Amino acid sequence: MTLTILAAVFVVVVTSNILSVYQLRRSRAGPNKEITPNKEITPYKEITTLNHRATITVLILSTLFCLLNITFMIVLGCNVSKTCLPSSLLGWFSFWIAIPLNSCLNPCVYFARKRDMRDYVREVWRRCRGRKVLSFRRGTYKR
Repeated sequence: MTLTILAAVFVVVVTSNILSVYQLRRSRAGPNKEITPNKEITPYKEITTLNHRATITVLILSTLFCLLNITFMIVLGCNVSKTCLPSSLLGWFSFWIAIPLNSCLNPCVYFARKRDMRDYVREVWRRCRGRKVLSFRRGTYKR
C-alpha cells in the first residue's frame, strides 16, 4: 500500500512537471504584448525570455527530483517485494543523502536561475554585515 501511494505521488509530480514544461513551451507563441499584474506592458521578447528561463528551471528541478528520488523508490520496492539487490547501502544513501540533497539543491537552483532571488540574498547579506554585534549589557542591546 505504501509503495503504491509513493509511486502515485512520484507519477503525479513527474506528470505535473511535464505539463508545466509543455504549457511554458506552448506559451511562447502568444501576442506581441502582455499586461503584467502591475499594469505595465511587457514586450513579447521579454515574456518569451522569461518563459524560456522558467522552462529550463522546471526541467532542472524535475530532473533533480527524478534522479534523487528514484533510488528511494527502488529501495522501497526491493524491501516490499523482498527481492533485488542488497539495499542497506542504497537505502542509507537514498534516505540520508539523496532525499535531503534534493531539498537542499532546490534553493540553490532558484538562486542560480532567478535574478530576483540573488538580489534579495545580496540585500539581506548586506544588511546583516552592516549591523553591529548585539550587546546585552544591563538588559539592552545596541544595533
